[in-house]
Amino acid sequence: MLHATRYRRAQALVVLVLSALVTACVVFAPMYNRALQQAMVTARLQAEPAQASGMSLTSYSAVNQASVKSPDDLVGYVPPALAAHYEPPIRGRYLVVREEPLLNRPDGQFVWRDGFCQHVRIVAGSCPTEAGQVAISAGQQKTRPAWKLGVTLRLGEWDDAATQVADAPRLTATIVGVYTQPARDPYWFGTLLTGRTEGGELDAMLTPESTFTAPLHGPTGLTAALQEVHNLADFPLRTATTGIDQIIPLGPEVNTFVQVPWAPTAQNAQQLNASLAVYGSSGLPPIAADMVAGRDQADVTVPLLVAQLALLLACVLWLVLVAATDQRRSEVAVAKLRGRGSAGARRLLLAETLPPVLLGVPVGAAVALGLSALARRLVLPTSPPFEAPPLTYAALVVAAVAMTALAVVSVRRVSREPVASLVRSV
Repeated sequence: MLHATRYRRAQALVVLVLSALVTACVVFAPMYNRALQQAMVTARLQAEPAQASGMSLTSYSAVNQASVKSPDDLVGYVPPALAAHYEPPIRGRYLVVREEPLLNRPDGQFVWRDGFCQHVRIVAGSCPTEAGQVAISAGQQKTRPAWKLGVTLRLGEWDDAATQVADAPRLTATIVGVYTQPARDPYWFGTLLTGRTEGGELDAMLTPESTFTAPLHGPTGLTAALQEVHNLADFPLRTATTGIDQIIPLGPEVNTFVQVPWAPTAQNAQQLNASLAVYGSSGLPPIAADMVAGRDQADVTVPLLVAQLALLLACVLWLVLVAATDQRRSEVAVAKLRGRGSAGARRLLLAETLPPVLLGVPVGAAVALGLSALARRLVLPTSPPFEAPPLTYAALVVAAVAMTALAVVSVRRVSREPVASLVRSV
């Protein structure tokens, strides 16, 4: 009797383990699939530069200054719901200039970005803060030794709007600092300030916004209104809060917005159809399209792989349940001789085989949670957060119902056999 008890305890343990493994496979699949998709998005966004995942609005025109919008106007075009996905915008302006006498002189740029002093390294002098002050690059100072601190440069605008020497706006700029640009600073949105001197051109000259807005004959000595100032607003994506649920709908939304940036604020058809010198760009739509393809592939691959293992384990569980039922044929025969019918025999068998099956369900769910934690920390990149999608709970219920059905079906044949057949098989 003790031997039989030990044997059945081991048998119950085997049933419990198999039930737990089946449950673990079924429950683990949706959790791992979700973590895989989140890791896919996070890893892609971390690998992309800020200018690729972010959004940029620019405004400039060589022929119609009335259609050009300021950086603040550009920021105002972005709807609040869309802006919530991005960091605070970085406003900026730049202008193509040349040193007097303009003709056959290398091009350079006046560049302003909001808060640029905190994103360059000033190696000499100070960061420009007043109209008409500029900081030049360290490389530029080497190629032009005469450009020392305190030197005043005589410059003029030279671009598609200003192509005649006589008509080009002139202004002066005083060198007050020398800078270097830190590598891979996402603040600059891919803008390279330096590196042009080797090709004979001028590196960017950093200057405050007041240089662009200074009045005629003011501190910059401006002789005529600047004609083709490029205004911009860059929007870095909030990558930390952008997951699979956010990026997929965000891609088409951004793509629609950058086509006609002023459309969300247009109040009538005339404003909507206006021809404004406003241009939008973003690399997020193709990234989102890649994420859709990755999600669809994961939705097929992960369940397919795990389902095969779960099906194999379920088959083994079925065989063990059938074997356990067959080993109880004598007990069923005795029960029927005592007047218990097929229903009683079925209850007798299920009283021994069903409890370990049902007990394996919560055990398997706990195993799935542990496997999910290990996979998120050791297998997947970026360690995505724990999430249990609704499909996880559905899978848990399906596993419990399916294995209960297996247990019920496994005792059906034996419980229906007549006593004579049961006794002969003992």
